[in-house]
Amino acid sequence: MVIAYFQIKKDKQRNIGVALNGEALFDKNIHRYWKKILLVDESGKKIKNTVVGFKLKSEKVVYSFSDKQGAIYAPEEEDYIDYYKLDIEHKKSNIIRNVITFYSLFLAASPLFMFPLIDYEKKLNDPIRLARIEASEKYNIYVEKVNKKLDSVIQDIGYIYVYTNDKSQNKAKLMINKDVHLNSSVIDYVYFGGIADDLEFFLAKEDSLGYKVFINSNNNWLNTHNLNNLNDSLNFKILSDYNLSDSVLQKIKEYNGGSIIDIDTNRHRNDGIVISSNELKQRRLKNNFSRLLQPHIDLSDPTYKFYFSYHNKVISKKELESHLENFNQLFLKNQECKGCFFKKIKLVKHFSN
Repeated sequence: MVIAYFQIKKDKQRNIGVALNGEALFDKNIHRYWKKILLVDESGKKIKNTVVGFKLKSEKVVYSFSDKQGAIYAPEEEDYIDYYKLDIEHKKSNIIRNVITFYSLFLAASPLFMFPLIDYEKKLNDPIRLARIEASEKYNIYVEKVNKKLDSVIQDIGYIYVYTNDKSQNKAKLMINKDVHLNSSVIDYVYFGGIADDLEFFLAKEDSLGYKVFINSNNNWLNTHNLNNLNDSLNFKILSDYNLSDSVLQKIKEYNGGSIIDIDTNRHRNDGIVISSNELKQRRLKNNFSRLLQPHIDLSDPTYKFYFSYHNKVISKKELESHLENFNQLFLKNQECKGCFFKKIKLVKHFSN
């Protein structure tokens, strides 16, 4: 059964097929019916770290390698053309001589052959290259994990509901509540490693950090939700999107003329606050800061858009509707809003990595 064998180090096994003009090396995927046996000589001693050539019925020679325990993968006996038991020592000498001759001729033809090999070996083990590979692998792993998390959240939620007077076709994007350090000017393995660390941190704190939802309003993205699993109480968010009138903008500019503080004189504005369900139920803002920042909804201005929705927990349209009267009293101040309605907006994943 044994055609030939000789001892060789494991890291050089790939060169055997060339050195012996072999047609193939053992491959578990190809030779999946080969069985693992123990390779021993006539005295019963294990033959370790050895190459064995098997000649099959197809006349093809396949080389298989025994490990440090003498175990080797071999075909069934009926798969051989003939049963041969050769002079192992003699065959070993011939093959070793052939290998030596092969490499001697090669080295004689190319005296500089070793230098490219040494240079290639150095490049393979270059610490920067290895760090780049490690960072890239970690990056790919955590990007895949975060993408799966986002897909899962979207599958569970699907849509968000918003009470609004905005009749335009809004979009809603879901993203993780973690700033990812994106800086392409740094070395790539630091860049990828930093992103991977950020994503790893988010996954460890997913319940508390949660997910952000942004809706599109007049080509601006407004943060409407911060969905998480830790806060038991239900909160709501009220947002507005509008342009300042000419008269108000002029007054701001005049006021800013005599001030050492740089006041925002842009026409376009966004206001928003988060309030608790108790505040909404009692129709009173307890926090002074919330009272200062609360949107003053003006339905007489056709450019004024507002958005009322749940903030930290997902609730149904019916439950959101049950809070509508309190919202109207607290923020609309009994203004008639014929164009207000509940909008169902589909969530899409937003992850740029």
